[in-house]
Amino acid sequence: MSSVLNWTAAVVVTLAVSFAGQAVAAPSFDCNKASTRVERMICDHRGIARLDSELAEAYRTALRDSQWASANRRIRRDQKEWIAERNECSTPRCLRQAYKRRIDELYAEVSGSGGNNEAPGGSGVAQVTGVPTNDILNVRSGPGADYRIVGALGNGDSVRNLGCQAKGNSTWCEIEMMTDMRERGWVNARYLNLDN
Repeated sequence: MSSVLNWTAAVVVTLAVSFAGQAVAAPSFDCNKASTRVERMICDHRGIARLDSELAEAYRTALRDSQWASANRRIRRDQKEWIAERNECSTPRCLRQAYKRRIDELYAEVSGSGGNNEAPGGSGVAQVTGVPTNDILNVRSGPGADYRIVGALGNGDSVRNLGCQAKGNSTWCEIEMMTDMRERGWVNARYLNLDN
């Protein structure tokens, strides 16, 4: 009898150890309570479930590390808008793209809010230039034209350049608007006079 118990215990320990190393891809919500088509799609696809969990962590981090109450309000508002957009997805591919874009936006939010006035590669104050007459420069939530518009600037507006990065064939700079709320976003570098 004791040899059977020992053998059973050994099998249980072996199974526990072998499964312990495998990460379970779980979304940020209880799949047993998934009520929408999109929530069920997230639960049915391990990669998307993992992205959902990563996004939840990035969102918490962005809220925690934000220096301004106005930025916190904007992050919350953007998240609600993003969820509405996400819920329009009808394919796993659309969901993956939506999650990756929002995660990038949240990471961009965090990377610019570490308390420094200038990120590596930043060059201080820059001035908006080259915007066509009677037009505006859209400020985006991430480095690219496919990100959500979060503000607008005109020729002559001053911004703090927090750092630039190449994206495809163009360069995008993270900026902080020189307003009381110090809102942040991304603009195409071709519209900034970086020599200021």
